[in-house]
Amino acid sequence: MEETPFERMGIPTAYWGARLDRIPNTCPHKEEAMAYVRNIRDNIMAPRGLYLFGPHSSGKSALAAICLRAAAAANFIGYWVNAVKYPGQVIEAEEFDEEWTVQARAEAVPVLVIDRLVIREEIRYGEQEIDTLVRVRTDRRLATIITSTHPTEELERFRSLHEVMFEHFTALKVKGHNFRKNDQ
Repeated sequence: MEETPFERMGIPTAYWGARLDRIPNTCPHKEEAMAYVRNIRDNIMAPRGLYLFGPHSSGKSALAAICLRAAAAANFIGYWVNAVKYPGQVIEAEEFDEEWTVQARAEAVPVLVIDRLVIREEIRYGEQEIDTLVRVRTDRRLATIITSTHPTEELERFRSLHEVMFEHFTALKVKGHNFRKNDQ
């Protein structure tokens, strides 16, 4: 069976149905999110990434999926990685397909989502792989969208991300609607 475009991009099935019109108008981030999607081609070419942060279940990953699908609709190749799983995929040289490893794909696509960036004081596993990925993508001038529960001031441990945050990313606090609560 042939992969769907969403599968090839790595978008989790839970977000395949995500749409901007499902974000309530009362959410303070909706206008800025709509502007980013409306200008997706310019944002990718700039490159201008997004750092989506906020509480659990607020729609950060759904919004990232909306952006990735908009990029695909504008004929940009995109890919999705889970920040918790990615370091293991790098260490194991996991294959994306017969031509690419996951790492090579993540470093090369015009737009990448790094979902669920987590900072834990007691665990430093994977920080180097994520930091390297952000540095490589920034050096190559490639757009990156990151989701996390951590505000920008907590990113100091990810040196490359912290250094480029304000030059290459728009930080957008996502709040005001718990999608998981309403979808159950």
